[in-house]
Amino acid sequence: MVHRLKRINYPLLVGGVLLLFVMFAYFFPHLLTDMDPNVEEAAKYIEVRRGGELVEEYSTRPFPPNEENRFGSDEAGRDLYSRLIYGTRNTLRVAFSVVLFRMLIAMPMGIMAGMGVKTASIVINTFNTLFTAIPKLLISFVILNVAYFRNLEMQHSIWAFAIVLTVVGWSKVAALIEDQTSRIMQEDFIEGEIAAGKSYRQIGSQNLMPHLIPHVVSYTFMEIGMVLFLLAQLAVLTVFVGPRRIALAESFSAGFEMAFEPEWGSMLARAPIIIRSFHDRMWLIIYPALTFFLAITGFNLTGEGLRIEFQKRSSRVVSFIRQGFFFFSPRIYIEQWKNLKTYWRAVGVKTLGLVAVLLFFFFPPEPSMVQFNTEKAFEHLEVLTDESLEGRVIGFEGGRRSGDYIIHTLQDYGLEPWQGNYYHEFPSMDPGNTGYFERLVVEKATLVLEKNGIKETFHVNEDFFLPHLAKSISLDLYEGNVPEDGYTFEGRTITYEEDHIEIGLEPHIDPIPLIKAQGRQEVSRYFYVQGQSFGGSSPTELGFPTINAPAGVPYRLGIIYTDEFDDRIINTYSHTNTHIIPFGELREKLENADIHITLHLDPPKAPDYPGRNIMGFLPGRNWENEGPRDLVIIGAPYDGFYTGGREGFNPALSATAAATSLELARALSELDEPLEKSIMFIFFDGEQSEFPFRLRGSFQYNRSRGRFEQADFPYTYIEVGYTGNNQVNRMDINFVNGKGPGRESYFARDELLKRLNDLNVDYRMFYDNRRMTNYSLYSVSINSEFSMRFGGMYFPFMNLREDTIDEVNEDYMKDLGQIILDTVTLNPLFNGEGM
Repeated sequence: MVHRLKRINYPLLVGGVLLLFVMFAYFFPHLLTDMDPNVEEAAKYIEVRRGGELVEEYSTRPFPPNEENRFGSDEAGRDLYSRLIYGTRNTLRVAFSVVLFRMLIAMPMGIMAGMGVKTASIVINTFNTLFTAIPKLLISFVILNVAYFRNLEMQHSIWAFAIVLTVVGWSKVAALIEDQTSRIMQEDFIEGEIAAGKSYRQIGSQNLMPHLIPHVVSYTFMEIGMVLFLLAQLAVLTVFVGPRRIALAESFSAGFEMAFEPEWGSMLARAPIIIRSFHDRMWLIIYPALTFFLAITGFNLTGEGLRIEFQKRSSRVVSFIRQGFFFFSPRIYIEQWKNLKTYWRAVGVKTLGLVAVLLFFFFPPEPSMVQFNTEKAFEHLEVLTDESLEGRVIGFEGGRRSGDYIIHTLQDYGLEPWQGNYYHEFPSMDPGNTGYFERLVVEKATLVLEKNGIKETFHVNEDFFLPHLAKSISLDLYEGNVPEDGYTFEGRTITYEEDHIEIGLEPHIDPIPLIKAQGRQEVSRYFYVQGQSFGGSSPTELGFPTINAPAGVPYRLGIIYTDEFDDRIINTYSHTNTHIIPFGELREKLENADIHITLHLDPPKAPDYPGRNIMGFLPGRNWENEGPRDLVIIGAPYDGFYTGGREGFNPALSATAAATSLELARALSELDEPLEKSIMFIFFDGEQSEFPFRLRGSFQYNRSRGRFEQADFPYTYIEVGYTGNNQVNRMDINFVNGKGPGRESYFARDELLKRLNDLNVDYRMFYDNRRMTNYSLYSVSINSEFSMRFGGMYFPFMNLREDTIDEVNEDYMKDLGQIILDTVTLNPLFNGEGM
């Protein structure tokens, strides 16, 4: 009995047990937890043990270990246990990829060096010397800490880590293989093979490899452990695999980067900070560190156990590996084919295995249930960009007729009204801020400059824009007190510096001066219109335009200098003051001080109609059932920008979302059988609004009788974004975390990523990124189980003169429409089949 116990290879046994659990979590994470690793919980009652007794207490994130969160939660309220389980696959993919790449380089280099090729030996020694002088951890940290690598998607990030860590570590493995190869080459049987006349290639394949492979297998397991240890070290230095986002102040502890995807290393990124309050949040470090420890121990023990096993002359493991080498040898497979009558069984087994492998990697994707028709989508696009609609402005005749077209199209496709109506109206004026209209239209305005008795006249939308009119004008519209002859502003251009102000005013002129904002960069920090940054910055959340006028200097008319915008559409809104944006010749003339200026504008037009959100409904098979009924909401904006009467100026990109959504409605309405879940199409009006947000259609939808709350209808939300032009080849996709505790949304996202790869769609992911989340996605997703947007929320070339139908990227629209159709019809979370 004692003799048998001594013969047990304990390192291999213990390591094998640890790896068995790790690999089970790798392949079957859903069997170990039913929680979504990305769901964030803000606060809740939990049961904790106090003084040996279980008590219920109110807790905020991070939650300590409790019955629901066995390992507690992280600082975002995400379950730590489920993130460790699901993070196994992402972390091990990195380790496996690194070791695979290292072996692909180290094997041939080490074998050549061990067989006497001096060039290979020199290269190995050079790399070993270099990465001995410069530690691998240091150089890996420097490279992978570059902003480009820190913002890669998970799959791309895995490749980046694999390449960098391969470069810094392959030479060490190659040196081990070189040393082992050299030892084998000195064996007596090798000399006998050389004397028999065999070439080095024959010796390498027939004699060297069978003896070398067992050692390489041992090195491989130990190398995986070393890579995992390196990943843990990098994580403590805040370098981890996968996309990240900034923790927001309104959510939890703010100001640091956190991972979106579950991955072991990312859970140690806050270790230097957490260690300061270790007693209060020790689970945030202990469990991720313990997971790394067990995995590293498992791979190292397995590698060591294999090394011990290989030293036994009668080892079954060595015999099995050598038999496997011969079994998978391509040369032997070819020879067996030549003698098929003798080796037909072996050939059959190998061929079936080869076919299975090829099918696994190259199996054709599941065909789409329904095809997206780009031609029909472009037919809708042509209607929505017709000149007669004047940009589909909310509350005006063109916007009204564009909404009527959408309603009639939904009726033709057989979509049903929601709660008895195809639309829900909302005010185009903010009742909470009397006088703030959603949009104003100025059809005629002139700007007269006078200097040295010479007058020059310039016209709105040809030489300047009117992004804002004073709120007093909006109040006149609201109260019906608009003067018949319109409004006139007069003054002289002035300049001001921080400590010196020059104001040129004539005594008979209104004592409210005209302010001239000089310094493009200063103004660009504040001024945004429709997400268009006038300072060249990227669009962020829309800000309220302003001019940094000196304290105590009132003004009624402001001139804002920006980059050239003579070919762009800009809407007119209510504001405290009136602003103009000059361009071309007018801009050059206004850059000089002491010019008399007169702005006259005819009475502007206020919206004639309320805004309308349009809704069409496709009931699913479960809609008539009692109890909870699942719903998929597909939303898209349909309003646009006032074109100012400019002939041939009909921007198309702002209409692509509605055109795409109409084609989606047609395709889904023609299915032979209804889907399990019901589909609700919503076309939002007023989404081009700048301020106030209460005039946006999505806000009004959320507060209206038509809103959905999770308690009433568990729903998922898909937003159709804008299609790029022919210069855009990569689709933007924005994920918003699910609000439910289940794991369905995590699997649904994985299925979507697979589908994107199956369709060869080039995409860029954003995860709960407020900078990339438009208001409608943020608003409607609040109570959703899972939400996402396909397509852009803004492109810098929108509403330029080159923004035409001919420039719309047809392939982009095709991919966008098809991936949404496939998501709704094939993805288990959306089609009701469950995960």
